[in-house]
Amino acid sequence: MSCLACLASYCETHLQPHYEFPAFKKHKLVRATAQLQEKICSDHDKLLEVFCRTDQQCICMLCTMDKHKGHDTVSAAAERTEKQRQLGMSQQKIQQRFQEREKELKELQQAVE
Repeated sequence: MSCLACLASYCETHLQPHYEFPAFKKHKLVRATAQLQEKICSDHDKLLEVFCRTDQQCICMLCTMDKHKGHDTVSAAAERTEKQRQLGMSQQKIQQRFQEREKELKELQQAVE
């Protein structure tokens, strides 16, 4: 597991203090990932949990008050949900076009026969 507060990954033995001591109770634990650093702001060493729509990139909360002040920002989770919705709509449109082309192809084949 990885701790986003400690910015480290731990084996089960060394993770135990996070379960046992109150000081660690608020630390967010996630499945260990080799790309942990990709989820951490290189400027502030904080979790990238905000999406800057102005610059189209994930940023941390401190970035919203710094380089990205005044930019159009939303939570990364909200942006992911929106992107998934848009992707679903695009997928439906492509599927519909595919079915239309398939129908046209069958009609052309029947016309040739």
